[in-house]
Amino acid sequence: MNDARAQWRGLQALVQEAVDQGSRAIEQVQLETAKRPFRVLEQLPAIGPVAGVVHAAHTISVMTSHAIVRTVNEAAGAALAQVIDVVASDRRR
Repeated sequence: MNDARAQWRGLQALVQEAVDQGSRAIEQVQLETAKRPFRVLEQLPAIGPVAGVVHAAHTISVMTSHAIVRTVNEAAGAALAQVIDVVASDRRR
């Protein structure tokens, strides 16, 4: 692998890792931040059961959203890797 291609691949890997780890960190913050008020609401007899359902829906929504971000990140990285290979092979000609 030539130096330029290796550098582009390295940059690609760094950006992908940053997006992946950033998404995981933000997901955890969102879940932990929402957990506090939901725990209080879930203790109230009149709205506790509904708050529990909303809490579960929120958790699923946050987790699904971040899973989609990470899936798109992975797909974009794979596509970019192919582009890097094509450009690098075209330059050798």
